[in-house]
Formats: sequence, structure tokens, C-alpha cells
Amino acid sequence: MHATPFRRSALHAAVGAALLAAAGAASASSFALVETSASGLGNAYAGAAAIADDAGTVWWNPAGMTRMEGPTASLVLHSITPSAKFSNGNSQAACVSAQVCRPLGGNGGDAGDTAYVPNTYVVLPMGRLALGLGISAPFGLKTEYESDWLGRYQAIKSDVKTVNVNPSVAFKVNDMISIGAGLNYQKIDAELTNAVNMTAVMAAAAATGAIPAAAVPSVLGASLALPDAIAKVKGDDAAFGYNVGIMLNLAPTTRIGLSYRSAIEYDVQGDVSFDLPAVSVTNTATGVISQVLGALVQPGQRLSSGPVKAKIKMPDSFSLSAAHNVSPALQVLADVSWTGWSNIPKLEFTRTNGTVLNSVEYDWKDTWRYSVGANFKLNDRLLLRGGVAFDQSPMDTAHRTPRLPDGDRTWLSVGARYMIMPSTALDFGYTHIFIKDPKIENRNDGSTAGFGSVDGTYNSNVNIISASLSHTFK
Repeated sequence: MHATPFRRSALHAAVGAALLAAAGAASASSFALVETSASGLGNAYAGAAAIADDAGTVWWNPAGMTRMEGPTASLVLHSITPSAKFSNGNSQAACVSAQVCRPLGGNGGDAGDTAYVPNTYVVLPMGRLALGLGISAPFGLKTEYESDWLGRYQAIKSDVKTVNVNPSVAFKVNDMISIGAGLNYQKIDAELTNAVNMTAVMAAAAATGAIPAAAVPSVLGASLALPDAIAKVKGDDAAFGYNVGIMLNLAPTTRIGLSYRSAIEYDVQGDVSFDLPAVSVTNTATGVISQVLGALVQPGQRLSSGPVKAKIKMPDSFSLSAAHNVSPALQVLADVSWTGWSNIPKLEFTRTNGTVLNSVEYDWKDTWRYSVGANFKLNDRLLLRGGVAFDQSPMDTAHRTPRLPDGDRTWLSVGARYMIMPSTALDFGYTHIFIKDPKIENRNDGSTAGFGSVDGTYNSNVNIISASLSHTFK
């Protein structure tokens, strides 16, 4: 059933909350976060499932835990700073008629915001067996626009966080083959907001006969003096998944790693609330507005606050990595990874009574990520790293959303490892991500009258700085 402009506007925050599968500040395609180690960042995560040079292998390939020479721990912190600046092209104001239009608004400023993402990994070798634990944030989204920007009815704030707890086990079958597996417990929390077009609310009420026909012009005119309302969705969930991996030592100088992470299905439970403007009753029109809003906030009505829910299936992923020692000083790395973003064909939120609040088709596609890198050992204490990567976006121009203005990404990465002591390593990594001019064309979420339309181009990039301290207890 097609939603009215009002219904879609008032509850769009709930639809945007389908991005509850995100966390932090997205730096890989869509809302994935591949920042799991500072060492890997320096190589743009080339060879990540094969290199296994610190406890971060718990995430990338648990089979690599068998390569640890003793109990090993890694503490990691990433600073992720995305920038997303919108430039208007042909955006349209929300007009319920040619004469009754809300202000278009500005470009929204820089929607990016710095997020700090910590990771912790521990590996305990026990002969041919190894146990491990990883705590990380695998998905992320953090954007916030100025509250009066032209796309305010689609998105203002999107702030979502995840924590993934990943106990793992690995077994060394022989000198050539190691296998590993892990269980993933993932927790999601989110807050998303957007503006609500009060003129569209009155227009929808008029369409249902809630406003006398003779009063409609004056009511719509009076509604233009009202500020926008704010809709907010807060929700959370926890779910389980798994990951498996295998590591093959093809030769003393060459390793291949394969790893797979399962999809995770969430039953998001949350609440939608509406911060409505105060209405000063000074005449017949404002009296009607006050009466209509009073009815719409009653339980079960369109502006009523209360519980909402959604089902969403996060993507599974597969990585194939290689690491080859060209010489004692030089190591080359490569990786190709696939992510099943087509698991998210649409996003739909409902109230607990089963009423559909909104349903939006996204039509995302599966993506590939390619990376190559190298490590060069200057001496026994200092190792230099470098890498490049290309990361596809799952969305096209027609399905891009202001909450997530994603595009194809190119990574340029550098890093270094310094051995403080023979068993203690300090790693640094820096990456600049170029994002290919994400475009949005006539995005109106179903109603230009209710939302206006967003049409323009983003100038976007991401800067990441990572540091980690790893120690092997011998």
C-alpha cells in the first residue's frame, strides 16, 4: 500500500533506522568497518586473512591463531574521520501546492564526524590448539546535518554503534594446514532523527476529511509558520553469527588464507517519538491545527510515540588472501573480498500491532574489494608498510540515501611497526580514502510534496589513523 506524504514524513526516521545494522563511522563500502588492526590498516588490509602477524587474526582468519608463538594480546584504537559535503544540484522544496511551500534549506554542512573505534584481541596457543577472543565493531554509520538543511525530511542525525564479541578456536592439522572457527555475538544500538513537515501533516489530514474543506487554505497557510517537528528512533538488538577460516602454507615463503563470515539476522526493537512544535491558538486556523495534532498523537495514531520493530539481515562475507616473502626483507600481499549486500533488498518498520509504518526498496548489490600491499623490513626493529585498495559501493544513484551517501572507494595506506622489545610491537597506520563523487538524483522517498527532493553531489573522503600495542608473553 502506498504511504501518504504525511505518513512517510513523520515516520521516515524509523525507516532510516533500518541502518541499525551500522556502527561508528563507516569507512568501507556501505556501512562496513574493516578497521580491525593498525598493522592491517598500513597495508589497506591486503593479505589480511593470510598474514597473521598479531592477535588481530582472530577477526580476519581464526586459523592464523596457530602461528602465534605464545600468549598474545593486541590493543587497538582507530580514529575515523569521514567528510561528506553536499552540493545542491536541482533539489526541490516540499510544496503541497504551488503556493504553499516549506523553505528549501541549505546544503547541511559537513555531515561527517570523527568516531573512535577500539578493538581488543587475545590469543592463547596450546600446542596444536589455539583459543582466542576478539572484541570489535564490524559495521558503522555516523552522520549529522544542520537541522535546517534541504534534506532534513530524509535525515538529520544517524548515530549507530555495534560491538562484536568473537570467541574463536583453531587447530593445526599439520605443517601445511590450519583451520579455525568462531562464534559472534553482536550488539546494536542506534539513534536516528529527521524533521517532520508540519504542512504535509495538515495536507494529509485534509485529504482524510479531518479538516473542513473551507478551512483547508487557511490551515495550510498557518502551518507554514510552524517549525518542523523532529522524529527520533532509538533501537537495539543482539544476535549471533559465526566465522570459519583455513590457512595453507604452500611453501616456507608463501601462505594462502580463506575466511568466511556468516550473515547475521536482527530483530530490532525500538521506539519512535515525535517532538512537536507548540501551537498558539490565536484564530480558527491555528485552533484546527491544534485539534488535528491532538488527535494524531493519541495511541495508535500516526504521530503517536511507541514501540516499533524491524527485521534486517546483515551481509555475509568471504575473503581470499595471499602473503609471499620475496626476500627476508620484502613481503608482498594481496586480497580479494566479497560482501553480500543483496541481503538487504528493502527496509521495513512496523508497529507492534503489525501496522507497516514504512517500506523502502533499496535494491543493493553484492560488492567486491581488491587490495595489494607490501612490507619492507629495514632492520630488526623497524618494518614499513604500504597498500592500496578498491572498494565497490553496493548502491547506485537511484538508491543512495542522505543517511549513507556512499560511493566507490579507493584506499591509499601507509604504516610502520616498531619493536619496542623483542616481544612488544607498536604499530601505526594511516589511510586516506577517496570516494567517487556520490550523487543523489531526485531522492524524495515517495513524496516530493511531503519531503521535497534531494538532488546533487557529495564531496566525500575519509581519513583514518590507527595505533596498536601487541605483546607476546614468552
